[in-house]
Amino acid sequence: MLLLANYQVNDFFGATVKYSHENTEKTASEEDIDRFTFALLFTITQNLMFNVEYSHAAVDSGSSDYDVDEFYLQGLLTF
Repeated sequence: MLLLANYQVNDFFGATVKYSHENTEKTASEEDIDRFTFALLFTITQNLMFNVEYSHAAVDSGSSDYDVDEFYLQGLLTF
């Protein structure tokens, strides 16, 4: 399941919030993953864009539960 909300504030700035739930079945156990992602989108020029993104995942793999935090900085140059 995936829920996504995006709002473009102005021509320069936008924000995205995303929630996803994954249920995977392995041979020995089942794994549930809940992930929340927050992204800030910046349009510098018509051809240059940046994305700053933070993601938090809670993983329940039956025998062990753990959290994963990720930070991304992405750039896109088009020509």
